[in-house]
Amino acid sequence: MQIKRFEGKDMQEALRRVREELGPDALVLSTKTLRKGRATFGRFARSTIEITAAVDRDVRRARPDAGEHVPAERDRRRPDPSWNELRMTQALIQPLEKEIQELRGSLDRFARGHDPLVAQDLRDEIAALRRVALDLGADRSGRSGDETRSEAELRGLGIAPRHRSALAAVDSGERVALLARMLDDALSPPRPESDRITIYAGPPGVGKTTTLAKVAGRSATEATDAAVVSTDVHRHAAEAPLEVWARSHSIDFEAAVSPRSVASVVSRLGRRPVFVDTPGPSRSDPDSIRQLAELREALGERARICLVLPATHKESLLREQIERFSAVAPDSMAFTHVDESPDLGNVANLLLDGICPPLHWIATGQRVPTDLAVADPRDLADRILGAAA
Repeated sequence: MQIKRFEGKDMQEALRRVREELGPDALVLSTKTLRKGRATFGRFARSTIEITAAVDRDVRRARPDAGEHVPAERDRRRPDPSWNELRMTQALIQPLEKEIQELRGSLDRFARGHDPLVAQDLRDEIAALRRVALDLGADRSGRSGDETRSEAELRGLGIAPRHRSALAAVDSGERVALLARMLDDALSPPRPESDRITIYAGPPGVGKTTTLAKVAGRSATEATDAAVVSTDVHRHAAEAPLEVWARSHSIDFEAAVSPRSVASVVSRLGRRPVFVDTPGPSRSDPDSIRQLAELREALGERARICLVLPATHKESLLREQIERFSAVAPDSMAFTHVDESPDLGNVANLLLDGICPPLHWIATGQRVPTDLAVADPRDLADRILGAAA
């Protein structure tokens, strides 16, 4: 028996190295996540995957070269390769499940005496680890045969294996209805409240101001006495287009430079819907999220935060932004540029993983206020599945 350790930046790379050196008969004995580099609580440390694998030396010597005929008698003696796949799947998932259970067991004890942000980091790591385990199980469980057409279509749409298997198991005519039911808990229609203050937040250039204008424009068409406040006054003339638009729609417009001045303006506007535009906080500015939290606190219990993100961004970047803005506890969410995204698998995975605030709006174009739709499960499922529906 030959036993060897392999490392990779992720599970796929480590497995590829196992197969390249030990061949398809290799058995994974254990997996481990390693942290490389020094950093507080490992937050910025580089992680790698270590796999310990083994193969019988006699099996390696007996393996024929490419193109060599394998007698039927030898084929009957050798175990079915699906059993090896099953053993490998179990060896991969069991250590991950054990690690998840241990982390969950210690998290509550850790959170009592430490910074809650650090505890949240640990929760995020547990969730990520759980996604790896689910994907390994779902992706590898169907490898005894060829990938079905349905699975291939869903993979092409960017649907993760942990969600793909359930959708592929039903007829194409039932798939939209099933996905709509799966999405239902993640969507929430916006409730009209005559005195709500909605703060639109998100990274630079994602469509916050346009989304605000669409929602405020709808309020104006419903004869609601709405008002718009811009805090994006440090960028040269940034508030000018919004002010021109607001005035042209008979919507009151105000500008403010600090959380305290915003609170003063809102108090002067009275009990009516107020829409607050904010600058996109730079990733290099550590104070930007804190300032957003201060703004929410200054506006009090009437304030709600709507997180705006673009459907055109990669899923990994969207996850990073959702985690970053979680410090201000957004109440709702809007996805923009839905019409420009080649697929919406990234959006589906985030919603089905349950890491997003309730989705209120999807923006389907630049026209104000028409290109904005309430997030409806059936309509969104149709958009996500597209040609595969």
